[in-house]
Amino acid sequence: MEQQLETNNDPKNNKVFKGILIGGVVGGALVMMNRSARKKVKSKAVSLKDSSTRLVTEVKNHPGEVKDQLINQFKSASDTLKDAILDAQKLYQRVNEDISSQFVAMKDASSQAVSSVKNAKGDITKISSKVKDAQSELTENPIEHNPSSTKDQDKLEYYGTDAGTAYPRKEPEPVTSTTTPHK
Repeated sequence: MEQQLETNNDPKNNKVFKGILIGGVVGGALVMMNRSARKKVKSKAVSLKDSSTRLVTEVKNHPGEVKDQLINQFKSASDTLKDAILDAQKLYQRVNEDISSQFVAMKDASSQAVSSVKNAKGDITKISSKVKDAQSELTENPIEHNPSSTKDQDKLEYYGTDAGTAYPRKEPEPVTSTTTPHK
């Protein structure tokens, strides 16, 4: 398959090209109205003319040397570019390894943290059970559930006997007043 370039015979393409050309000329003319812009354009044009004249003269006088010099410049630029690519690859590998190792370390640390939380949960459950036991011990009636209360009964003083029966000594009951004091 052969591709052929179309010529600019299309009237639309010609109009676009003419518009670009006219716009460039008008823009260039407006820039030339500024004195500093004219000086810059003039100095750049002279510099370009001088360097191109030197290049043409050098190519005419020493074509082989210019060719060799250009080849060496391209080889040098190519080698520099290859070094930059290798350095970029090494950097990518180093960063990738660093990130991977840090990810593994974070994963291990998170696993250890989860394990610690699970162990703490078991310990907290044990502590909670002990606290509940202590609470129930504090809320129990000491007389009804105290195993030493029977021993205390043995320590009660007895007095009097009626036909061989002893009665425990009663503590006097506190006196409570139902009347309110006068002011």
